[in-house]
Amino acid sequence: MPPRPPLAPAIDGARAEEEEVLLRFPLDDPALLFRAMLVCKAWRSLLTSPKFGTRYRNLHRAPLLLGFFENEENLRVWFEPSSPTSPFPPMHPDHRDLVVLDCRHGLVLLRYPVLDSDARAEELIVWDPVGRRQWEFPPPEFAANITYDNAVVLCAADRCDHLGCHGVPFLVAFVGTNPSVAHASVFSSETREWSPVATCYPPPPADPDFAVDLAYEPKGLVGDVLYFKCDSVILRFDYIRAELSIIRGPS
Repeated sequence: MPPRPPLAPAIDGARAEEEEVLLRFPLDDPALLFRAMLVCKAWRSLLTSPKFGTRYRNLHRAPLLLGFFENEENLRVWFEPSSPTSPFPPMHPDHRDLVVLDCRHGLVLLRYPVLDSDARAEELIVWDPVGRRQWEFPPPEFAANITYDNAVVLCAADRCDHLGCHGVPFLVAFVGTNPSVAHASVFSSETREWSPVATCYPPPPADPDFAVDLAYEPKGLVGDVLYFKCDSVILRFDYIRAELSIIRGPS
């Protein structure tokens, strides 16, 4: 009687088919992948492997949405999971009253103290909620002489597709305004320094309805250019060329 053929190829073929099925789990419910990890050790090993994560991101061209952060008046920073079975519980970076300025490329940018009308920024915190890491540093010097401020956190890794950012290196673009001037600078996690300050001024003659009061709303990123909404204009900041300018909206 001839010996039985080895079973490894059949098992490998079954695992390959299972992987193809798991890869097609939708992005809008990450709990499905979390539940799949509980089925068996083989699936848990597959789903937590770097290879699967890379293939999943390349197929869907977007990372999983695990939840979102909000600034709640009483609780301040709060993480709201996108699913009741999300593997990430509600989180807070530390005991201080902080406010979220931006969340991008797997990082959260926070400001201390909160955005009270008379409070100048004392510290900026970049928080990696998945890796449980955070980096803290002071704002640029011009932050002491402005009325409003806002900022954006960006991945600075070379040739990164931003589908699986790992926290460092990063950049923080900080913009501050008062009624007569706007400033901007960029912090690098690699040099631990702020770049030279870019400045722009409202065009003369002064318009009584002209305002550069930064609004704390989502910021736009197009290529290497950031857009900050103000009361009556948009601030355009090319953070690579260090160029800051004003765009007037339609009348």
